[in-house]
Amino acid sequence: MFVQCRLLPGYIPSSVRSLTFGQGFNENIYPNILPQGLTYLHLGTSFQKPLCVGSIPSSVHTLHFESYDYPFDQDGVLPSSLTKLTFQAFSNRLPPASTLPCLQTLSIPGWNDEKRMFALDLPPTLTSLIIYSLPEYCTTLPINLTHLSINYDFAQCIVKPLSNLTTISLGTISTLRLGDIPESVTYLSLFFVKHIVAGAIPPRVITLSIERVDQIYIGMIPASVRALSFGNSHSCRLPPGSIPLGVHTLDIPKWYKHPIIEGLLPESLTILNLWDQRIRAGALPSSLKVIKLLSHESHLPAGFQVETIELTGKYCDCPSKIHPYLAVASQVKFRFNNSLMCLRRLDGDRAPYFLYSDQVIHFYRGLW
Repeated sequence: MFVQCRLLPGYIPSSVRSLTFGQGFNENIYPNILPQGLTYLHLGTSFQKPLCVGSIPSSVHTLHFESYDYPFDQDGVLPSSLTKLTFQAFSNRLPPASTLPCLQTLSIPGWNDEKRMFALDLPPTLTSLIIYSLPEYCTTLPINLTHLSINYDFAQCIVKPLSNLTTISLGTISTLRLGDIPESVTYLSLFFVKHIVAGAIPPRVITLSIERVDQIYIGMIPASVRALSFGNSHSCRLPPGSIPLGVHTLDIPKWYKHPIIEGLLPESLTILNLWDQRIRAGALPSSLKVIKLLSHESHLPAGFQVETIELTGKYCDCPSKIHPYLAVASQVKFRFNNSLMCLRRLDGDRAPYFLYSDQVIHFYRGLW
């Protein structure tokens, strides 16, 4: 919604339950202006007006600020009914925890208090917290947290007692040590980490995402991991045996330029995401069902057969490039004219083929 005039009572229908103000909105919101049955409110980047008690209806459960820089000095400005509060960009005083007794999710990825100007007062009801960094004066976190994301300056001693934590995302870390991550964690995302001590990744982690680590060695990744991904900036070598048996989904990073050799990929692997890495004969396990090719320069070894190849990007200009992949796959999935398509062999290695999408079915005997 783009609003240039002053908001008046009745301007927005009382039946509205979800309301988003876009980038053009920067008008005062006075009490009793917004519908009293509103449950979701999103205020865009341009909104920079002070709020007062009653500006936001008490019925609102989810409140999202794109960019807001006014302090919350007066109790009751934010309704006590809030369960989810997001400040995409915010660097001011947060409301006291006592005024938000129902809050479960707090997302403040740009907030930090390096100059100790504000107090970080977190409600004990929080189960999910996304924050740029924790100030030094913050020595405890709500014990009920199950999801935690810290973009910078990870404080290990604060996280250790969180026995309910299942999901954690961490930014830059020098060394991840034994006991830094609670053993209850099943989803772990690491951004930049120099070194991971053996056993530092808890044995219950099922999904592991590492943007970049300086070294990977055998035994570093626990046997519990089923989905493993490396960020595109990761480039250090993956030694054979470092990916444990049990991993079924693997993302190879874009800038990983080492060849995929025999013994690197476990026999449990069913889904593999590749760029343009060189793949040596015998390197791909027979358990593979799906290969997702993220680069048009990808080359698969001759003689290998897989159930499905998924191609990224658009093939509108030259869709005939898809045809050769049927030499190694029973079906090829791709996008054509903004539709998800699938090209499947019907009888052996030759035409005819079956081409279908959610809208169109084609039966054809040759190339485009």
